[in-house]
Amino acid sequence: MTRGLALILAVALLARVGLVIATPDFVPRGDPAEYDTIATSVAAGDGYPDISYATPNDPSALRPPGYPFALGAVYAVSGDSRDAGRIFGALLGVLSVALIFLIARATLGEREARIAGWFAALFPPLVVLNASLLSEALFMPLMLGAIFATLRFRAEPGRVGWALAAGALIGAAALTRSAGLLLAIPVGIALITAERAPWPAEWTPVHTRRRWGRLIAPAVALAAMILVIAPWTIRNAAELDAFVPIATQDGYTYAGEYNELADRRGDALLDAVWQNPPSAASLRPLFAEGLTEPELNSKLRGRAFTYMGDHPGYVARALTFNSLRMVHLGSDNHTTEVYNVEANVPEGLRRVSQLSVYLALLLAIAGAVVLIRRREGPLWLWLGVPVAMWIAVAPVLGTPRYRSPLDPFLVMFAAVAVAALLSRRDRRA
Repeated sequence: MTRGLALILAVALLARVGLVIATPDFVPRGDPAEYDTIATSVAAGDGYPDISYATPNDPSALRPPGYPFALGAVYAVSGDSRDAGRIFGALLGVLSVALIFLIARATLGEREARIAGWFAALFPPLVVLNASLLSEALFMPLMLGAIFATLRFRAEPGRVGWALAAGALIGAAALTRSAGLLLAIPVGIALITAERAPWPAEWTPVHTRRRWGRLIAPAVALAAMILVIAPWTIRNAAELDAFVPIATQDGYTYAGEYNELADRRGDALLDAVWQNPPSAASLRPLFAEGLTEPELNSKLRGRAFTYMGDHPGYVARALTFNSLRMVHLGSDNHTTEVYNVEANVPEGLRRVSQLSVYLALLLAIAGAVVLIRRREGPLWLWLGVPVAMWIAVAPVLGTPRYRSPLDPFLVMFAAVAVAALLSRRDRRA
C-alpha cells in the first residue's frame, strides 16, 4: 500500500506542477491579487499592509492572515516569485491528497482509499485550485489534518496529543479562512463521543473520572485552538483598538449578499448574486461616515442581519441559488466565470473541470446512499463537517471556489460508489 500511495502522490504532484508550468503567464486577479499584495509586504518585512476599506491608511484585518503570511514566507525565500507560491500550493495539494487517502482508509477501507486517492490526485477542480494563489489551497490540508487527528484520537483515546493537534489545526484553519471555526463543532462532538476518554487513574477518584473524563479531550482541543488564534487577536486589539478575533470581513461579506441590489426576484441570472456593498444605495452612506474598519464591519453586519430578518424568503432563495451555483448548476454562469478568472482555470480545462464536477456529484450521491444503507462511517464526519463547511458559505457566496472544502467529501463518497460497483462485479465473476 505504501508503494501505491507513493504512486498516487507522484501523479498528483506531476499534475499540479505540470499545470503551473503550462500557465507561465499567470497574473493574480480578485482575491489572489490581494493575497499577493499582503504576501509581498510580509516578505519585505513590512507586515500586514494597510488595505482598509474604511478609514484610509488605518491598520486593517480584512483578510485572515494564515495564507498570506504563509505565502509571504515563500516569497521571502524565493524573491517574491509567484511561481514559487504556486509550487507551494501544488505541494499543499499533494498533502491534501495524502490526507484524503488516509481518512478514507481509516473510515471506509483499502479499496475505497485507493480510489479516493486517484480521484483526488486527478480531480480537475483540486488540481486547478493548487495552481492558483487561493487561500483554500492551505485551508484544505489544515481541515483534513484536523479530521485525521480526530480520527486518530478516536482510535487511541489515551493519546491526548491527537486532540491537541486537532485543536491547533482548527485554529490554523480559522486563521486561513474564518469558516474554519465551525470545524470545532463536529470535531468537538467526535472528541466527546470517543469510546473512552483519557484521564490517568492517579489524578482523581473513579467517580470524578467518569463524570468529567470525556471533557478532557475537547477542552485540550479548545485550548490549543485559542492559543493558536490568540496572537492575531492580540495584534488586532493593539492595532485596531477593537476586539476582532480573526478578520473584519464577515459584515462586508454578508452585506454584499443581503441588500436590495442583490435581491432581484424574477431575475434568474443575478438574483442573490453577491454585490459590492458600496454599490447598494442603502449601504453607500456608511462608507462616507469615516468609520474605522471594525465599526464599519459591525454596522454592515447589523444591516445584513436586519435585511435577513425582514426578508426570510430571500434568505431561502440565496441558500438555494448559491448551493446550485457552487456546483455549476442554475441559469447563471456569472459565478462560474468569476471562479475561472480567480482560479486561473485554462480555457481548455474549463469545460472538463465543470463536467468532472457533475460526474463527481452523481457518484457522490450514489456513494452517500450506499453509506446510508450500510450505516457505515462516523456521522460527525460524513454529515457534520460537510454541513459546517456548506453553511459557512452558502448563505452569502455561490462561486464554485467556495465548494472547495466540500470536494474531499465528493471524492470520498464517489469512491464508495465506484468501490461498490467493483465489489458487485467481483461477486458476479
